[in-house]
Amino acid sequence: MGGLYDLSPFLVSTLGAALILAYMSMIFWRENLWSRWAEYSIVGLGIGYSLVTTSWRIMDYIVEPFQGGEVWVAVPVILGLLTYFQFSTKHRWMIRWPMAFLAAVGVSIILLGIPSANFITQIRAIAIPLTTGNSIDFINAIIGIIGVITTLSYFTFTREHTGVIGTSAKIGRYFIMGAMGAGFGMAFISQGTFLLNVLIFLLRDWLGILTI
Repeated sequence: MGGLYDLSPFLVSTLGAALILAYMSMIFWRENLWSRWAEYSIVGLGIGYSLVTTSWRIMDYIVEPFQGGEVWVAVPVILGLLTYFQFSTKHRWMIRWPMAFLAAVGVSIILLGIPSANFITQIRAIAIPLTTGNSIDFINAIIGIIGVITTLSYFTFTREHTGVIGTSAKIGRYFIMGAMGAGFGMAFISQGTFLLNVLIFLLRDWLGILTI
């Protein structure tokens, strides 16, 4: 039993390495049999994991509360089952009830969440450093305020971009370019980090060549 227990981590890492190498074979041989095997395996594992976690959530949030007397949990279950009537041409109208409920909940979340997250929180994040007394934070806040104002002026289409509006819009365009460049750089870094983690997994966890 001890030998099998010691061998199982190596088998798991070998399977992971095989999937990684099979998928990366697309770089050299385009789409091939091994890359498709890796894709189908990952999709199958994802579906299996989703089914298992969904069954656990059904037990935790529906079955157990219903057994404890919380009969209201039957309402979302009924609404969820009504969505399957989309496959019926005669009773397809019944999916309007769950769709209307989801739309109402979605609108409520948007009205409550977006103003706070996209406006109030960001305005507070810019305004608070103005009163902290820290010179670095104060300078960053001033730059942030200038960036917000000039960027908004760039998207002002009711007036021609001339004079003060034109200068502000031009500065805002540079802020937009800087933000997009930073976003692209972060995406490139995240992909590079992912590739580095894959190489570390192959060389350290699977082959044992690296010791870091």
